[in-house]
Amino acid sequence: MFCPNCGTKNDEHAVFCKNCGTRLEVTPTATRKTPIANQRPISSEQFSATRATQTANKPASSRRNGIIIAIVIAVVVIAAGGGYYFYRQSQKSNVTATAAPKKKANSQTANSQAATKSTSKATSEAPTKAALWSTAKTADLSSFMSSWQDTMNQSYIGTYDGQSVDDDGASFPEDIKNGSYKSEVTVDNNEVTLKWTSKANTDDKYQVVAAAVYDHEKDGEEQTIAYLYVFHNDEPDVLVSQDTDSDVHNFTSSRNQDLQNGFAKIANAATNH
Repeated sequence: MFCPNCGTKNDEHAVFCKNCGTRLEVTPTATRKTPIANQRPISSEQFSATRATQTANKPASSRRNGIIIAIVIAVVVIAAGGGYYFYRQSQKSNVTATAAPKKKANSQTANSQAATKSTSKATSEAPTKAALWSTAKTADLSSFMSSWQDTMNQSYIGTYDGQSVDDDGASFPEDIKNGSYKSEVTVDNNEVTLKWTSKANTDDKYQVVAAAVYDHEKDGEEQTIAYLYVFHNDEPDVLVSQDTDSDVHNFTSSRNQDLQNGFAKIANAATNH
């Protein structure tokens, strides 16, 4: 190499000039750059070839990383899908489990309603209360009236003997049974509801169990004494009517104590069926 100071040629590996002693600078050949002006531009074919070569020469580790990432993504997608499937199955199971008790509850409600209807039907068919009258008491009333009318020197026709009683146009028990009495019979001058019954086991205010009449002539006139044997608010009472030439037969409680006591004794006795 040549000394930059004196131009003396020195050995290629010399550090100082052998003529003037100037320190020599060594410029490595490998680091020298070709002037830009001397560089030739590359063609598109050369560029594509270069890129293909670079791609082909990519490290194998990059390709392995891509494969691993793809596998991870696939695993995540599969796991998410499986989790959603099991979640839906769990929801369906919960709905089924919730619906089953409801169906059972509905069945229990239906059974309860059926039992209630059955109880209601049995209640409606059963008597509302214990019977206060019976066929045996009807026979006892017939015997009592047969004796009592002799003491009164009267002769009565009574339903207790299986006869129909007519009180000047009012017929018992037919008119009471069909409601025709309402325009012809009152009690204490008040319109009332009469119930003809053979057992007196209803809640009606006036329960009629028997009737009797005595037709006779007095002072040249036809007269009728009529009796209704009733339970008034479940208490025995004998109602009497002695109307003459009247369109309405008004009944009141009889003042004949022998008659009242005789009927009450029979009514209050133990019921015989």
